[in-house]
Amino acid sequence: MEAVDTNEIFKHNIFPRKVFLCSGGGSGIFRGMTEAMVRHGAKAVIISRSKDKLEKPAKEISEMTGGHVFAVAADVRNPA
Repeated sequence: MEAVDTNEIFKHNIFPRKVFLCSGGGSGIFRGMTEAMVRHGAKAVIISRSKDKLEKPAKEISEMTGGHVFAVAADVRNPA
């Protein structure tokens, strides 16, 4: 299956001043969603229990898109 080019669907800067929170945003389909949101103007916070797993994807997405991606360690399975 070929990836959809979101630039053909959405305006370039459709999410200015928006923050996208994504649990598991460092890999798989959620990484793709994070890339698309940042490419279209959002800042992103990707969340995982292990910050070590997020640092590399956060840097790669930021460099690829020119946007801002922040890695945060958190366990979203249990409410505080």
